[in-house]
Amino acid sequence: MKTININALKVAIVAVLLATTFNSCKKENVKLSELSIQKADKELYNALLESGIKAKNIVELKEYYLVEGDLLFKKNKTDLKKVSAYFGNENSKQTLLQEQIVSKGKISSIRGNKIAQWQTSSLISSFNVENIKILTSSVQNSWVVGIWNALRNWSSIPSCQVGFYTDWTLSVTNVEPNTITFTDATTDPELNGYYAISEFPTNDNAGFRIRINGNLYNSLSDSQKIYILTHEIGHCLGFRHTDNPGNDSFGTIQIPGTPTSDPNSVMNSGSYNSVVPNWSSFSTYDVIAAQTLYPPGPYDSCIIGDFVNYIDPDNYSFNLQWNNAMLATSTVTLQLYQYGIFKATIASNIPNNGNALIAPIGLASFVTNTFPQLQIKIIADDDPGRFDYSQMFYYTSN
Repeated sequence: MKTININALKVAIVAVLLATTFNSCKKENVKLSELSIQKADKELYNALLESGIKAKNIVELKEYYLVEGDLLFKKNKTDLKKVSAYFGNENSKQTLLQEQIVSKGKISSIRGNKIAQWQTSSLISSFNVENIKILTSSVQNSWVVGIWNALRNWSSIPSCQVGFYTDWTLSVTNVEPNTITFTDATTDPELNGYYAISEFPTNDNAGFRIRINGNLYNSLSDSQKIYILTHEIGHCLGFRHTDNPGNDSFGTIQIPGTPTSDPNSVMNSGSYNSVVPNWSSFSTYDVIAAQTLYPPGPYDSCIIGDFVNYIDPDNYSFNLQWNNAMLATSTVTLQLYQYGIFKATIASNIPNNGNALIAPIGLASFVTNTFPQLQIKIIADDDPGRFDYSQMFYYTSN
């Protein structure tokens, strides 16, 4: 399955550090030390030093330490354990990546510390990366189109599992795991001088939040906004900065197949560009990096076509299409899943002709009223090991 419809903690927080000029880590007229009264956390500070971070790359804020210009670690022991988990020695990180690569059938070569596409040590699970939920209810309405366009950039990468889904039943007070919440953080003092700040993945889930500073963000063109958001979503997927992944090799893993430099990468840091670029496209190696970290399984591209995400009485049915040659079977079975849990079989032993009409009235007999996070699973009757899931969609019987 490849999600192509947009409507669909490590508290290491990654920021695009942009200011009066794009290559500044803060606005020239804003001093980080002036944001608020600071209170040191010596234990956390020393842990960062012991992890290989140079003192000059640690800036103290009120509640956080800003590390290497793009990471925030919360004080008062909140993130003390995460320092070790995030900045563990490189040998353990390479072993972790090799295990991840082998488990996904990818190549296992690790190169030295060079400027290239980089990932964090935590990735999103294979199931979750296809079904990343999106929440935009707490941002300005004018921002939503740009968010969808940026999400579409990632979900449109061929031979890559990344996909998104909008669950209209979620709210800022009812957020499920594996949800990226976009928030208007214009009044948040931590974003002074920043366009946006995002989170890295943790516990097999996407980074949970992207905070946007409207004072700076609203000054950009539509194309520049898409660039910023595409970059920040990349961090939520586990990508670090291409040109400046961090101090030495700590907490960074070079993605196999990427070069020693990539001036066109959307994941280059703010300091790499003199101005915020307009969105054009991913670089060749951005695409390779995404395909390497999140490759599809052998049948993940079986279900094809733009998928209906919202069904109501005015749209009584939709046509499920699939690559019948890929399943190599005479008949197939269709099952209904919700929240990843089997609900019912909706069709058995139907011809493997590549399409089937799915009627919402049939789905409503299994779940009542409004219900989200539905998927159709198609199974080859001749070999149940060959199957695929549709993207998630939302249905209401009202």
